[in-house]
Amino acid sequence: MISALRKFSALLARSSSRLLSYPTGISQAQYEALKEKIAKKTNEGSVDLEYDGKYAVLTLNNPHKKNAMTERMMVDLANRIDELEKWQEGCGLILQGADHTFCSGFDLLASKRYTNDEDGKLELNLLMQTNLNRIRRLGLVSVSLIEGFAIGGGAEVSTSTDFRVMTNSEKSYIRFIHHRLSLCPGWGGGSRLVQIIGRNQALKVLLQAEKLQAPKAYELGIVDDILTGDPMKGAKAFLDLYTDYNVNSTRAIKSLVANCEASIITPELLEKERATFKGVFNSPSNRYALENTDIVKRHSSK
Repeated sequence: MISALRKFSALLARSSSRLLSYPTGISQAQYEALKEKIAKKTNEGSVDLEYDGKYAVLTLNNPHKKNAMTERMMVDLANRIDELEKWQEGCGLILQGADHTFCSGFDLLASKRYTNDEDGKLELNLLMQTNLNRIRRLGLVSVSLIEGFAIGGGAEVSTSTDFRVMTNSEKSYIRFIHHRLSLCPGWGGGSRLVQIIGRNQALKVLLQAEKLQAPKAYELGIVDDILTGDPMKGAKAFLDLYTDYNVNSTRAIKSLVANCEASIITPELLEKERATFKGVFNSPSNRYALENTDIVKRHSSK
């Protein structure tokens, strides 16, 4: 009986993974072609994957740029997700940034390269939308470990997991800074934020573009726990609350919930988010912000 249940749960998880692999509606061939094209842009940074018992740990690794996402890292992330979809032994995922910072969004220097290449920038958005929603639909209970800041695209990355935990430090915060830079979310983070905290609260967070340190983020429901001790131990202890039973039933329950959410955050909704982003990307005010990096630094510090 137990053996049969294990086989059925594994089959359900694999079937759900195949069904939900490309939530933006692109085919596997299109996805692979997109990865191949974008991989040629840069070789800076990496996304590393380690396994620790029943948990996997994904690390955004570009510390000299505060873990800003480069094109290579976007492709790395896609490849690591491929590996996680095949991993049936575990039931949890921790997403973190290297060197005590979560993620500072898209690499600013890389962003400047797309000033006159809107199609190229939208291809990056399509890849990241696909990647981040694939994380959310994995058969793994996932948590973002926010140590340091998660800003802009980094805030969007944090919404890809089921939960978020944050260290109780003045240096740790989440910030959807897009509005300050004459932008809007383009990696699916806007749609996911609405799902996480509701329409009105999401609208306030996106329009105000304020720093949200742990107590405020917890009050809003963006963050699910505030960590006071060792961050990794705290993240694992948090996951233990939800994964302390049979691995296969944990994966099956997660897949069930992910299937339900897939009917809400649809390819059409994500396409509309990309179209909305296109309407503000490369506007005069956005170009001015990108050309004056001190503006980005000033807004980040406020």
